[in-house]
Amino acid sequence: MAEFKAAFFDLDGTLADNYTAIWKTVGAVFKERGLEAPSYDKVYRSVGGSILLTLEKLLPEGEKAAALDMGRRYMELCPLFVYDGLKPMPHARGILEALSKKGIKTACFTNKQTEAAEAVLEKLGLRKLLDAVCATSLTSPRKPDREFGQAALEKLAVRAQESVFIGDSVYDWKSAENISAASALVATGADSEDSLRRNCPGALGVFASLAELSLGIFGVKLDNLE
Repeated sequence: MAEFKAAFFDLDGTLADNYTAIWKTVGAVFKERGLEAPSYDKVYRSVGGSILLTLEKLLPEGEKAAALDMGRRYMELCPLFVYDGLKPMPHARGILEALSKKGIKTACFTNKQTEAAEAVLEKLGLRKLLDAVCATSLTSPRKPDREFGQAALEKLAVRAQESVFIGDSVYDWKSAENISAASALVATGADSEDSLRRNCPGALGVFASLAELSLGIFGVKLDNLE
């Protein structure tokens, strides 16, 4: 079992369930452009890369060029819906508290825009448990860009080999791979355990929950169910 000095956590699908808000905001943007709003399931399965990538996945072929303008509008409308359906993922608080007690630095490492990420973490009471939030703007570097991963390491003043990146998608695994850091994954988002194991070779493990990951990666059994 490796000894890590820092753990970088994805947000949507890992620390927080913010999918209802994302779905409602996407729907509002689509409706403004006279397009049929996508279903919750379709939005849920499209989240991960960035809002621009999500919109490109969801838009009809002839409308994909509008993704940037729609992304700007998404960010304007996001505050109207950001707390809708919001809840922490199971054991999110518990694992952050446990790692803090072990002296391991923690950060949220997310493709979500900075303002929304900070708002979500604050609302859930998780922001105070984190040493940093590494988030994005509409067109800034993002997962799995190496530049974004390096900036996150610099923010916590740690080296890649001292760090583990935790998330629920191939973007999280690839982000770690691109900076030669370790990764560990939870199947609590849109990707199944089988899919993550198949598409993320070299990850330290794929777990059913943050509680299982905490025990498997850090040797810490979580008592806190939150």
